[in-house]
Amino acid sequence: MMTLPFDEANMVTLMKDVSNGMLDNLSDPSINQTIEDAYLVVMHSNLAGADSDTITLATRYKALSLLWMSSDVASGVSSDKAGRLETDYSENATNPWEEAYQNLLASLGFGKWVMKLG
Repeated sequence: MMTLPFDEANMVTLMKDVSNGMLDNLSDPSINQTIEDAYLVVMHSNLAGADSDTITLATRYKALSLLWMSSDVASGVSSDKAGRLETDYSENATNPWEEAYQNLLASLGFGKWVMKLG
């Protein structure tokens, strides 16, 4: 387990509070591992020199984005039924957490494409 610059238990609580039930079936160790993975992604991005609050927010968004990708919503599943096995799919599943992460990068002057001149 790596040392993170924020309280991991608090991060898990905050993520559960905003995830609309997406994390209900995941164990805290699974969520913690995803937080560590997200932190590594953030630290290898343009945000590596940012203040700790920005790193924490970016890590939360990226962790939620990674967890969202493995959720039913990401697969386009909008509803399931147990009796007679019925599944409905949404046509436009979008990852709100990746969008929040990318918007944070953009608000700090970073985007998907960064070019340095000079």
